Amino acid sequence: MGAADPLATPDADPGGASDSVGTGSPGGSGESGPGGSGGPDGSAGPGGPDGRGTGGFGGRVSAAMTAYLERNQGGATWLVAVSSAQSASSLILSTGRPVIAMGGFTGSDPAMSVATLREYAADGRLKYVLLGGDGPRGGSSEVAEWVKANGTPVDAAEYGGEEEETSLYRLG
Repeated sequence: MGAADPLATPDADPGGASDSVGTGSPGGSGESGPGGSGGPDGSAGPGGPDGRGTGGFGGRVSAAMTAYLERNQGGATWLVAVSSAQSASSLILSTGRPVIAMGGFTGSDPAMSVATLREYAADGRLKYVLLGGDGPRGGSSEVAEWVKANGTPVDAAEYGGEEEETSLYRLG
C-alpha cells in the first residue's frame, strides 16, 4: 500500500475544537446561524440567513444597518466602533471586517479615550460609532458624550432600518 495519508496528523485535535473558530459568540441568540453569528466561511452573511441581524451579548445590529456600514466604510480602517468586544464579535464574524471594541471585553473598561477617538475620526480611520444596547458603561461615558456632541446621528431610514435599541453616529 504506498505512502501514508498526507492529511492525517497524529496530533490532530480529536475533539474538533480547532475547526470551530468563528462559529459565533458564547450565548449568542442562535437566530443568525448555528452559533448566533454565522459560520467562519461567512455562509450566513450579514445578518444571518433570516436577515434579522447579528446579536449576542452585545445587543442586535440589524442586517440593514450592517449592510449600510459595509457600503459606507470607504477607506476607513474600521467598520464601526461599538461598546464591547462582545458586541464587536458578531459584526466581525458576519462581515469579516475590523470593528473597534471601545470598552474592552464587557464594555466596562475605559479602553477608548476621547483623544484617540478624535484622532481616528480626523484621520478618516473611523467613520461610524454605535452607542446604546449594552453600553457604553463604566469609564467610557466621556467618549459617548463626545460622539453625541461631535457626530451626526444616522436616521434609520438612511439604511432602510427601523428604530433600533442603539444609535448610529457618523463622524467627520
